Amino acid sequence: MCEVWDENPRVRYREALSEKESLLFRKKQPKGCFFVCKVWDENPRVRYREELSECNSLQRYLEVGIFYKFATENIEVNLIKNVCMRKCLGIVSLIIIACCSSVSANNREDCSVKLAGGIYLNNEQAWILEPSVNWSFHKYFGAGLGVELTRQYNQPIRFTTIDGYQADLTDTDLNIGWIILKPHITVKSPDIWRSSESELRLWVEAEPGLSLACPFCNSLTYEIKEFQGNVSHTVDYRKFKNKGLKWFYWYARIGVNFAINRYILGTGYCISNLDYYSCRRNVSLANGDKFSVPKKELSQSIYLSIGYTF
Repeated sequence: MCEVWDENPRVRYREALSEKESLLFRKKQPKGCFFVCKVWDENPRVRYREELSECNSLQRYLEVGIFYKFATENIEVNLIKNVCMRKCLGIVSLIIIACCSSVSANNREDCSVKLAGGIYLNNEQAWILEPSVNWSFHKYFGAGLGVELTRQYNQPIRFTTIDGYQADLTDTDLNIGWIILKPHITVKSPDIWRSSESELRLWVEAEPGLSLACPFCNSLTYEIKEFQGNVSHTVDYRKFKNKGLKWFYWYARIGVNFAINRYILGTGYCISNLDYYSCRRNVSLANGDKFSVPKKELSQSIYLSIGYTF
């Protein structure tokens, strides 16, 4: 039996059965028994009593018991992650805007903003989106800061066995995602081609830099299921943390840019030592086996970009 009460206005919750005892209680009860849950408020006095029959219905039992506990914990963790990620994106956006405003105030011809999008050629299927700001302190040299957002998609279902039950990797952890801060320098070539009025220009640009990477999640959460025929019911959630995360990398990018007045179109190729699976490379599961990931290799990607010069 579990009791919930309100004491002006503190709310207290007490669960009489521990997690293991609740499972044993579920298995020992005969068919036709009932589970009682009382809820009341002393002011005003409102009483409610509900009797749940057929304890052998695991789905109904878990809705009242341990499933609620683990599900709410998982939701709270995801909410915290989303709030932290939004704060990080907001801070980085303010930094980029401040840098762009400061540079453009001093010399409007030396500042440019760019939005690049692409895909990784390895790391299975992953997309890239990278806004950046650049400042040219010389005709052929400059510096900048970019923020890369990348995430896998269409990854297959991953499952294992935990305590004799089948466990599936949750949907939120199925695809790896990163946010990467990318300070860099730019090296421009002389114009390969220029129109008579200099409104159209074509040049090559190289961009070496650093990658300060932070994964969306540095752990794996499995959903443990029990099957009754072809119907499955969630029994528990289990989290496994990763160890030895690496966050410091380098990258080099080379591309061709085509300017139309102040607008810049570009395309190119990028190579990096980013370990896309670093956030999962050292995860040990319940059976002692390590989570399977591909071997380390250099990350390669292609991109298209559009920019504007102030």
